[in-house]
Amino acid sequence: MAFDFNKIKKLFVVSEEGTQPQKSENNTVQNNAFNTNSGASNSKTTPDQKNSIASTNDIDNKILDSLMKALSDNNQPGEDYLEYWDALKAMENIPLEENIKIQTVLATLSTKGLTVDKIIESSNYYLGILGEEQNKFNKAMENQIEKNINAKKKDISAIDELIKLKSTQIANLTKEITESQDEIEKLKKSIGMSEVKISETQNCFNNTHLFVTNQIIEQIQKIQNVIKK
Repeated sequence: MAFDFNKIKKLFVVSEEGTQPQKSENNTVQNNAFNTNSGASNSKTTPDQKNSIASTNDIDNKILDSLMKALSDNNQPGEDYLEYWDALKAMENIPLEENIKIQTVLATLSTKGLTVDKIIESSNYYLGILGEEQNKFNKAMENQIEKNINAKKKDISAIDELIKLKSTQIANLTKEITESQDEIEKLKKSIGMSEVKISETQNCFNNTHLFVTNQIIEQIQKIQNVIKK
């Protein structure tokens, strides 16, 4: 029986009207049936896995469609796990215990040549398909993390380093400016002292020069006065 996308999706989506599977007092029937194969241990659900199963409220329809398409594209020909599940799901509204439903489906499908070993083998095949999708998803997430998180973290680190470098440069420039301002103040003080000293020296020279020249002029005037007499 061929299973297309929509039919496979219906197996995984629980309708609001659909009843939940009834709890069986004897769950060993299903476990024993699936443990008849030596490789069946790979398909057993551990307590941790049961606790990690997401509720329908956690399901993303786009992701669900993607997974269903992967199963549809890789659907095996002939009777397998999907036919078993489809038959079991068709009985979900029948008021029977789940172990009775499972026994009934297994008995019915065995007439078509579908064995428990084939069901388990094909279920592991589909789990492998879903595992490949998980790996693709993880790879895509790694790329997104590298692009949108790690790369930006590297940008932040680079900017931080640039800030530190600029801060150091600013500190050095500030120090140089302060030292230059101090040097300017020293030079101004030196200029002031030099101006005072030069002014004093200039005054001393002018006074002394005037004193000497006045002495000479005074002597010449005295000579001229004597000659006139």
